Order: sequence, then C-alpha cells, then structure tokens
Amino acid sequence: MNVAETAKLAAAARVLGFLLQRELDAQSLAVLRGPEIAGALAELGLQLPRADDQAALDSWAAEYFEIFVAPNPGPPPIQSLVQGGSYEGKPAAAMRELAAQLGLDRRSQAARGAPPDHLGAQLELWAEVAERAPDQGAAFARSSLAWSLPWLRRQATGRTGFYGRLCAVVADLVEVCRA
Repeated sequence: MNVAETAKLAAAARVLGFLLQRELDAQSLAVLRGPEIAGALAELGLQLPRADDQAALDSWAAEYFEIFVAPNPGPPPIQSLVQGGSYEGKPAAAMRELAAQLGLDRRSQAARGAPPDHLGAQLELWAEVAERAPDQGAAFARSSLAWSLPWLRRQATGRTGFYGRLCAVVADLVEVCRA
C-alpha cells in the first residue's frame, strides 16, 4: 500500500471511528457535512440525515443505542468485553500502552469516556499507527481490529439503516487494513 492509499484509509478510519463512538446529533452532523467528509461517506453508501430532521435523528439515536450501546445478543464493540467479558482487559492495556508510545492522549478524544479498546478508538489509533509506520498498520489491524469482524457482520446482518450499513463498511475497512 502506498502513502496516498494509506492516508486515504487513515482518513476513512478516523471518520468511521468517530461515527462508532457517537450517535449523530446536530453538532456532529455539522462536522460531517463538510464537502470532503460528506462526499467520502456518500461514496461508502452512508447518507447523512438533514440536521433539522428531528424524527430521523431520534430514529437513528434508537438504532445507535440498539447496535452500539446495548446490542442483543452480546456486548458493545469493546474488545475486552467481547473477548473477556469485562472492561479493562489486556486489550485495553495494550491500546493505552501503544497510544503512550506514540505520544497520544486518547482520553480527551473519546466520546463519553469510551474505553481505549472500543472499536472506534482502535480505528482512530490504527490511523495513527498506519501513517507513522505503514509496515506496522497491517500487524496492528490483525492483532487489534480482527476481533471486530464477527461482531460487525452480526450487527450488519438484516439491518438497512445508517448504523447497520456503517457496520458493514467498517468490516470492509478492517479487511482492507489487515491485508
């Protein structure tokens, strides 16, 4: 993968990580409506609602809760929960250690104090790793993102809304990053 391809994937990972950690509201939509981001999301088949469509935002908030906050069956997209059944497992410690090695403070960027091994936070961290050391990006994806594929595919199955499509898009991105 060349530098331009890596930069494009890293930008996508940051936006998708942002979306995984926050339900859409008028403020986040304002950020996402920039021509570059909105265009990239549209290319991925992710259409944003109008900021003034409160009914759509309410429906999307319910879908976000159903998929990412309290999915049934299973836990939210947090590696320690998915793999070990509790918060703050080895994956969380590994993400903190890697972020510290890169000189990143992830705490202030996470929505609602998302754990460092939340899939959205991991995508954002992958973007940093891939841009700084492209040869390590695929290894990071295999060790720290691959766990999410079954979870994402399960959440995407049978869902046609924005967040169901988001799960499918993120799964595709993880597959590319692993290659």
